[in-house]
Amino acid sequence: MRKETVWARRGGDPVFSATVTVRAGAALSWEEVLDFLEPGWGVREPFPPCGGQRRFVIQARDEEGLARLLLAAEGSRHVLACEDRLWAMSAGGRIQVRSRIPVGSASELAMAYTPGVARLATRIAADPGMAWQVTGRRNRVAVVSDGTCVLDLGAVGPLAALPVMEGKAALLARLAGIDAVPVCVDTADVDHLVATVRALARRSGR
Repeated sequence: MRKETVWARRGGDPVFSATVTVRAGAALSWEEVLDFLEPGWGVREPFPPCGGQRRFVIQARDEEGLARLLLAAEGSRHVLACEDRLWAMSAGGRIQVRSRIPVGSASELAMAYTPGVARLATRIAADPGMAWQVTGRRNRVAVVSDGTCVLDLGAVGPLAALPVMEGKAALLARLAGIDAVPVCVDTADVDHLVATVRALARRSGR
């Protein structure tokens, strides 16, 4: 019986990678189990074994290579599952909104929402400057795009711009502690875009 060999190799791009779950008998090496790999594809060290299975992260070089990787993995008798890591990671988007205050009881709900917020709204209506103290406005910015110039992709439209804006918001939150809200406006009119940003300005930043 051949001793199990676990290995890794350099290559590929993490953006074009897949998580591959494999199962094989002890008589096979991992090189034999992953015999569908192409030169230049990278292999990260596998996750710890679970129930006789292992999961490898395999990196291709580009979109075409990843498509070949997924197809080859699906055709291997040793592969139990294979998924595109970027798509799996992106499920549900890159950011989320969480409450900063507890909402676990009736009294906490009353403080977090109604009737508590009514007191705040009444005070802000009388003194707008109070919004800086009791809302997230002072730490909130909008990340705005109309989808006409996104990275080096060009005019992809506002919907396709959304993951890019979410990515920017995630970086601002992680690296600077800033609450950023993606806003993708469906317009190609500059004046309309400016008017939209101006209308949103009261809720974000100074």
